[in-house]
Parts: sequence; C-alpha cells; structure tokens
Amino acid sequence: MLLEELEDFSEELEEFEELEEFDEFEEPEEFEELPEEREPDCEDESELFWESC
Repeated sequence: MLLEELEDFSEELEEFEELEEFDEFEEPEEFEELPEEREPDCEDESELFWESC
C-alpha cells in the first residue's frame, strides 16, 4: 500500500516539476518591455507612495 502511494506521489511530483519548468520559460508579453520612466501623478492616491510626491 505504501509503495503504491509513493509511486503515485512521485508521478504527481514529476508532473508538477514539468509544469514548473514550463512556467519558468513562459513570460507574459507585458513584462518583456520595461515601462518608460515617468513622473508620478501626485493627485492620484494610488501613486502617493512615490518618494517625489
């Protein structure tokens, strides 16, 4: 019984590792280009964390 569970677990682990490898190489397009530097809009509350505000 334990041997069967161990085999099942190792199969699941292999599948997970394959998925993990795939994720490492797949980068979403939006992250390929770095956004241009811009001045923060200090009136926008979501940008108040900027040091220059």
